[in-house]
Amino acid sequence: MVVKAVNSRGIVDQSGRVIDYIRVSVTQRCNLRCVYCMPENCKIEKETLSFEDYLKILKVFRELGVKKIKITGGEPLVRQGVNKFINSLKNDLGFESVTLTTNGILLSKNIDELLEAGIDGINISLDTMNSEKYREITRLGDLSVVKNSIEELIEKKFKNIKINMVPIDGANSDEIIDFVDFAHENPVAVRFIELMPISEAVRYKGIKREKIISMIREKYGQEELINEKLGNGPAEYYTFEKFNGKIGFIDAVGHRFCENCNRVRMDSNGNLRLCLEFGDGISMVDFVEGKISEEDFKQKLKKIIYRKPLANDFDINSVSDFNMNNIGG
Repeated sequence: MVVKAVNSRGIVDQSGRVIDYIRVSVTQRCNLRCVYCMPENCKIEKETLSFEDYLKILKVFRELGVKKIKITGGEPLVRQGVNKFINSLKNDLGFESVTLTTNGILLSKNIDELLEAGIDGINISLDTMNSEKYREITRLGDLSVVKNSIEELIEKKFKNIKINMVPIDGANSDEIIDFVDFAHENPVAVRFIELMPISEAVRYKGIKREKIISMIREKYGQEELINEKLGNGPAEYYTFEKFNGKIGFIDAVGHRFCENCNRVRMDSNGNLRLCLEFGDGISMVDFVEGKISEEDFKQKLKKIIYRKPLANDFDINSVSDFNMNNIGG
């Protein structure tokens, strides 16, 4: 039986934003060690929640009107059973959109099961198309495996492929147009993710949207803003003449989108976070362990989400108390 939302609208916070999207980290583990994301010898905590625990929590979010869910890590595909979990989210809990963010290393081995589970979108984190540079950025990875996975998704005509690139000055900034060319030739969305001042990333310098747009114009001419919403989150998309794909931007610092933020986050230890920058939130373990009733848990969630911060202040502050693998990107 598919769970139906009791509140079809979603949870409303203090500024009137409708929260209908949750990003869920199922593990801190990752098979890469990207230089801007986590230290090479990062301490990894073992998962404390089973997938049954996640489903118990997420059933409540679904009943409160949360419709969309993103599965993240760490690297979610390193955790055994994640494909079955995605199937349950889609077919038992009835989430309207279930998507996945992955580094692509294990994607090929999981593609068929993910498609059978009904996955609605797959985001692949990829910061370079140069094999040597890929090893430098990820410290561990094999680029050919990721490229083959992307090609396989395209061959299977999967409709919602997004490639997330974090442009870093002096590291991969010379490849921006290579990624744009890929979107020109293929039916994918290439998204440029602005480097945020979190943990290891403070040692690097990102590249602003305006500079990237200027670079693209030199080759492809004037951009056209796509007004329709193409995903769960805040990305703004553009197309250019004769493009098979599209170009997106997610820039939480340079183009702060807080007034339209529709998400909360759950980490792999069962903590709810209201904003990527701020640590204020609640542990949901009491509900998992049966220490509070479902109705009390619903009221607790509504009260804490109502207090969701109005905006981040990444433009003046950095965050050092966690690495991105702790909570998901």
